[in-house]
Amino acid sequence: MAEEKISFDRIMKEIIEVYPAENIIRFINTVYNEKIPLDSEVTRLATDSNYNKKLRCSDVMLKVNERVYHAEIQSDDRTMVFRMFEYGFRSAVIHGKTVTKDTLTLKFPTPVVIHLRKTPNTPKELKIRLELPNIEPVEYMFPTKYVGDYDCDTMADGSLYAMFPFYSMKLENNLTAEEEKQCFEEIISLVERLMQDMEKGKISKTVSDLVICGIADVLSNIKSKTKIKIHNREELDKVMDNVMERKYYFKQLELFYEGVQEGMEKGRQEGIQETIERFRRGGMSDEEINKYLH
Repeated sequence: MAEEKISFDRIMKEIIEVYPAENIIRFINTVYNEKIPLDSEVTRLATDSNYNKKLRCSDVMLKVNERVYHAEIQSDDRTMVFRMFEYGFRSAVIHGKTVTKDTLTLKFPTPVVIHLRKTPNTPKELKIRLELPNIEPVEYMFPTKYVGDYDCDTMADGSLYAMFPFYSMKLENNLTAEEEKQCFEEIISLVERLMQDMEKGKISKTVSDLVICGIADVLSNIKSKTKIKIHNREELDKVMDNVMERKYYFKQLELFYEGVQEGMEKGRQEGIQETIERFRRGGMSDEEINKYLH
């Protein structure tokens, strides 16, 4: 497969990085089928480490209470099972190691692989079989998920906003004209739901902005691939225009808030100057005024 023009893991990382704690827990509860209380303690763990003089960087490592969750997104990588084990081992050494008098215990994180593409060969789980001396073989399994298996409401209710950008990758699956039309409608529904949730305060403007940019990037990447069969490219253009309008909206919103902040700062400085002049008229020295203001 040709080299991707965009970094999928970068898109997801940037969004997860600005998730509020409650959204992280909803994300974990949905993807891992957990029931963690929403007021639980969340810690974002470092995703890069230097092991054997080789820098490796995993996608997402999150600690909730005392348990570590590890998520990797996969587009088309047959070495993922090996990397998952390697990442899990390094995470256990750093975050899950306990030592007693004669025992070293390594607690591996809870893993999941999120597939961005789905083929007939996409596995429901990945597995490593460990054959160790003196014990029966041990199997270490990684459950897998596929972005396209979630519907709009489940993704939004479960705070899977970090997966929104990849939903349009269903278009790579040689859809029928009717399936393609439905996919276009679903992408627009995700965008509209995102905007609604932002307006209701369920997600921040920062997260919404990154998600919209991610959707735009993935759609542009899909459109640039001539091998993907799109039945109605005019409709795809309309979907992209819709997304770009929202992206433009966020840019204008950002400029608006910058203008408000600039105006507030200007007003504050003018107010300070008026106070200084009033104190001077009252007979206070500049030294006394400076002490009062600071």
